[in-house]
Amino acid sequence: MFVRVIPDVVKVEKSYWYRVSKATKKPKRIVVGSIVRINFNGRRTKGWVCETKETLVSSINENSKPLDPEKLKDVIEYVSDGPPSHMIDLCESLSQHYLSSPVTFLRSSSPKTIVNDLRHEELECGEKYSRKLILVDPRANRREIIESHLAQSGSTLICTPEQQSRFSMWLESLGKKVVNYGLDENVTSIVFKNATVKNCVVLGGRKSLFAPMSDCKAIIILDDSYEQLHEERSPYWNAVDVASKICEGRSIELVVISSVPSVNTKDFEVVDKRAEQKTWPNIFLDDKTSADPALGIFSREIVETIHQTIHANLNSAIILNNKSAASLLSCQTCQTIAQCEICNHSVSLIADINEELYCKNCKTSRAIVCLECRGTALKKLRKGIPSIINESIKMFPNYRVQELRKETRSDLDNLTEPCLFVGTEAILHDRKIIQSTGSYIFIDFDSLLFRNSQSAFNQTLVLVNRAVRALQKSNISKPVILSTRVPKNQIIQELLLSDFVSNTRRDLLLREQLQLAPYFATAKILSSSDAIETLYESINKDNIVGVETGDIQSSLLIRAKSHEDLYDKYNADLRHFMSRNKCSVYIDRYD
Repeated sequence: MFVRVIPDVVKVEKSYWYRVSKATKKPKRIVVGSIVRINFNGRRTKGWVCETKETLVSSINENSKPLDPEKLKDVIEYVSDGPPSHMIDLCESLSQHYLSSPVTFLRSSSPKTIVNDLRHEELECGEKYSRKLILVDPRANRREIIESHLAQSGSTLICTPEQQSRFSMWLESLGKKVVNYGLDENVTSIVFKNATVKNCVVLGGRKSLFAPMSDCKAIIILDDSYEQLHEERSPYWNAVDVASKICEGRSIELVVISSVPSVNTKDFEVVDKRAEQKTWPNIFLDDKTSADPALGIFSREIVETIHQTIHANLNSAIILNNKSAASLLSCQTCQTIAQCEICNHSVSLIADINEELYCKNCKTSRAIVCLECRGTALKKLRKGIPSIINESIKMFPNYRVQELRKETRSDLDNLTEPCLFVGTEAILHDRKIIQSTGSYIFIDFDSLLFRNSQSAFNQTLVLVNRAVRALQKSNISKPVILSTRVPKNQIIQELLLSDFVSNTRRDLLLREQLQLAPYFATAKILSSSDAIETLYESINKDNIVGVETGDIQSSLLIRAKSHEDLYDKYNADLRHFMSRNKCSVYIDRYD
């Protein structure tokens, strides 16, 4: 028997043919998906079997070299059972979509420990491929919606950004067999085996999309915009796109339940289940342009809210985006943040020129002038966590002020009195804190809103959404405060109305005008300036969007009509370039 194997080496994107002979240990266990040990480039390494053939004629393999079956190397041994064959096909398909090695996806679809005697059932497909986006309120009870979309026959996969222990107990009360796939990277052999059982509900993070399910008839994704559903390591994939590929290939239903939808749900059927009368805490505005200078960063409303929260025996949290310093430009006359007139993102001074303002989002520039008052004098804003803590200690000497860091998390168990926490958005991820927190104050909301990222607005909405959902019932009059210098900003005005959806529609219109994803397939290559210059000269210029140059690093953005077109036109050139240069490739991502 002959087997096509993908070696477990990240920089290797190709597969190679090997022979299963008498010298191979446990040859009868080798099937598509098995993990085997092979000799590759003079060393022993593991690999995944992607294809098997009883006979193999002499031909040209995918490496464009003559393939002689008699000269093939032998597989050393069978190691473990791996993912089912349909998951192998998915991983190879994703590697083409993201112009990356399939090894990353194959690792995600494999157990961390050895699994033996595992029998994968034949893949069962559904009747119809459909995609649905259900809009809900931030604190809405989603259980009825989820229950109505559980597969009637077959298994259901629920992908969630956070631990859902109570949610798991509720599913079990419905008579469902629940497999907790977890949010971490370690999938044990027991969990991996349990996920192959028919008529179950697999519950987990983004990695649960690679669970070895053979009868999955529905995929439900909760809060698709949350960062936990976006892989931050190369390749930078997100849960909705991968789930769409799975559902399309298996003709099953994909349901996204979210209060802050992402642009990845562009073509989904929208079902709006938001209530006309909101049932969550109000969001309040702290206008820094009219604040009392004597109070520094603290307005009278913020001081009153912190006092009220501490006296209610609850924690208060001050959230700042950055640990050291933020860098935004504001008008010295009217204190307004300098924004782009096209897309409303923040602008910066062009390096070494200082005569124009430049928007990194839509690549437009203009003269140094304030859009609000037409002033021409701008200043840089810099506030970090250390300075916020010092000012908090001076303003509230009778309260305990605690910075949230890894080193201080152990002190949380010993807290016997309410505390004023100061930190980044990590505060919203700590269960011990949010269970007893009565107010959230975004002390420099502008640094959140005007980050140099295409998704800055969406991620800001996610943070405020998290704060609203985390709030416990209390009598605090202003539980969520946004402190800003741009009170008339459209995003802020929508937040005051508790509107988390309108920004996605505007973002889609802007992306359509700029010819970006999800309307086009794009690849952003980041590498040294010399390497990017060489790449620019060597490839077809027809679909090159632009080049951003820098002293050390530069980037090149390529566009195509579809991901298949992007792969056909540029994969060979990019793989050749990546094998010789240290670089990062971002597909449909512009951070």
